[in-house]
Amino acid sequence: MKKISALFLLFTLIIGTLYAQEMIIPKSQTTKKMQESGIVLPHAPAPVGSYVPYKRVGNLIFINQVSLVDGKILTPGVIGEGVTEEQAKQATRQAMLNVVAVLNQALDGDLDRVKQAVQMTGIFNTSKGYTQHAVLMNEGSSLLIDIFGERGVHTRATFGASSLPIDSPVEIQAIFEVE
Repeated sequence: MKKISALFLLFTLIIGTLYAQEMIIPKSQTTKKMQESGIVLPHAPAPVGSYVPYKRVGNLIFINQVSLVDGKILTPGVIGEGVTEEQAKQATRQAMLNVVAVLNQALDGDLDRVKQAVQMTGIFNTSKGYTQHAVLMNEGSSLLIDIFGERGVHTRATFGASSLPIDSPVEIQAIFEVE
């Protein structure tokens, strides 16, 4: 009788675990697509000042993020003066991953509720005369399209600045329409 009880308990635990993973906590199709593509979202960075990580106004969500990884800026500094274009592209990708992580938080883990990416603005900490902002921002734009497909296509602006908060090489402002 003890063997049957132990087997029943084991069976119940296995079925319960599978049920919890697939039924109680369903994954959005977008999240599944990201996992299949090897795209891993970081934890959404917490605000370090007097602001919130996102603001929802009607069905629009506004987000600003820099290239934080575990509370530290990925490759701090000025692009063209110590930060290479390749490092700036990696920082842009990280900033966009942070944007999507905050969006995921705002939507309680259901990225399928994103109707469309509307507008992205890439601000880059660059040396005077730098002109490759659009090339850098392509990294973030392509990532959004990889994640959301047609829903990730957006308008955008890019420009350089003489400095950015906490010495980030990039800051991304994003607007999404959601259900």
